[in-house]
Amino acid sequence: MCDEHTASDNEQHLLAGTLTRRRFNHLAVAATLMAMLPSVANAQAVTETEVVIPTPDGEADCYFVHPVSGSHAGVVI
Repeated sequence: MCDEHTASDNEQHLLAGTLTRRRFNHLAVAATLMAMLPSVANAQAVTETEVVIPTPDGEADCYFVHPVSGSHAGVVI
């Protein structure tokens, strides 16, 4: 919740100019390097298929994703 103190603190922070072009470039390079890291260590292989689900109004085109092995939750979009 904002009040008069929070608003004045925000104004002081914005006027201080703490995010310089150099700092922004450092953050951009760090974000790029993080995006290039390998996949999550315990990630599982998944299968993705397009399915048609009958509904009272007709058919719904869906995208179904589930793990390749084992009994786990799936996702229907």
